[in-house]
Amino acid sequence: MEYKLFYHIYLDNNTEIKRTYLKKQDNISKIKIVIEPEVTQLVSIFEKIPIIKQIKYLKFNRKDITDMKRMFLDCKLLTDLDISKVKTDNVNNMAGMFCGCSNLKKLDVSKFKTNKVTDMRIMFHGCKLLKELNVVNFITDKVNRMSYMFCECSSLKKLDLSNFNTHNVTLMDGMFSDCTSLEELDLSNFKTDKVTKMGHIFSGCSSLKKLNITSFFTHNLINMGSMFSGCSSLQKLDLSSFNTCNVDYMGWLFSDCSSLISLDVSHFIVDNVEDMSWMFSGCKNLTDLRLFKINLNKVEVVDYMFSECKKELKEKVKKLYKNMKEIAFLDKK
Repeated sequence: MEYKLFYHIYLDNNTEIKRTYLKKQDNISKIKIVIEPEVTQLVSIFEKIPIIKQIKYLKFNRKDITDMKRMFLDCKLLTDLDISKVKTDNVNNMAGMFCGCSNLKKLDVSKFKTNKVTDMRIMFHGCKLLKELNVVNFITDKVNRMSYMFCECSSLKKLDLSNFNTHNVTLMDGMFSDCTSLEELDLSNFKTDKVTKMGHIFSGCSSLKKLNITSFFTHNLINMGSMFSGCSSLQKLDLSSFNTCNVDYMGWLFSDCSSLISLDVSHFIVDNVEDMSWMFSGCKNLTDLRLFKINLNKVEVVDYMFSECKKELKEKVKKLYKNMKEIAFLDKK
């Protein structure tokens, strides 16, 4: 039985090449993909091509492609990518599209049509050298998964998501984790009514000084683990809109938020929470903590909950909860 190719790759001189040829090239000036009529997916077409450094012109002959997930996954040496002619009108999956492109310095996705996309997980994960990313024209009405979307975009200093519609999103875990250069993030337009997971969403954002999440309504949220862990530059945090009635995990929630001076979580409902380990650990400057009511019979794990916190704060909590385990107040070794 003869093997049928579902797409054909041509160089600018109309010479057809095989995908294996791309693995031997480090600079491609022009490339055209001709796709067979029955094919609507372009999954992993350039995935893990280790040597390719530049694609200066990329064009498809079709507008009806529906799946582009992992398209450039782990193209670690890719520095220059021109996708201005790529048609995304009918694409519904962009998960991992540029994930692991750790040397990519420029990326223009401003003309992408995203109104049919439902999955944007790890889309830009690990794009460590990108200093700018324009996603203001992204239509995200149908997106339901954004987990780790911008994770490890460690050179981004700003990110405008004011046009994002997140009312259908259920997963936001790790969305901005380890964006170590981000200084300000305004998510006041975000709708989070359907979100169940936000663990690690801002963890490792060590330069973040301003964070607006006043619109976050979180009554379906289950996991808040490490949500703000390592946000060492945050001095204040408004969580007044949070509803935590369904949350069952709060481990490491504010760990190493070393610049926080005051924090009001008195409205938190923690009836379902079983693990609060390391929750405030490393909050070395926290003096004003308005704490929630804790049912010590329900919470099973409080290990190092207040590790490396001020002595005065520890004493205050001990007076409130005389039966809390001593391990909650021990400093990590």
